[in-house]
Amino acid sequence: MQNHWKVAYKTLLTSRTFMGCCLANFLTYGGLFAWITASSAILIDQLGLTPSTFGFCFGFSGSGLMLGAFINGLGVKRLGIERMLGLGWSIIMLSGIFLATYSWIIEPSAAVVVASAFAFYIGCALIFANTNARAFTPFGHIAGTAAGLYALDRKSTRLNSS
Repeated sequence: MQNHWKVAYKTLLTSRTFMGCCLANFLTYGGLFAWITASSAILIDQLGLTPSTFGFCFGFSGSGLMLGAFINGLGVKRLGIERMLGLGWSIIMLSGIFLATYSWIIEPSAAVVVASAFAFYIGCALIFANTNARAFTPFGHIAGTAAGLYALDRKSTRLNSS
């Protein structure tokens, strides 16, 4: 029993499912914290919003997490975890492509940036809930170790993106 923790970590670190979920969470949290960090500079300094208007826009975009969680609650029973993950990634990618294309062809606007962030947050909610479920389901017997390693992944994202 003395080496149980080593076996648990080796099991998790060599699992493509677990590590894939950690990577998905890492990338998604990176995007989320990039928006949190840069949004005021983009919306106030670059696009000229007032601080109070920025607060409203930031809150609106963040409400995409709530809508995404609601959508996930309805959709995961019908579509399953894999499809919901695919939908989440698709929404995130399309929001980025839309923002980049619009900003390249036409001058960027606060409405487009906030709408893209709102859609991004919806995709985040789909990614977070489903990667958590997918990462932990096969490892109930070492759930504490899995949770600790998973939390380390999320905390390191916050450090790297800030």
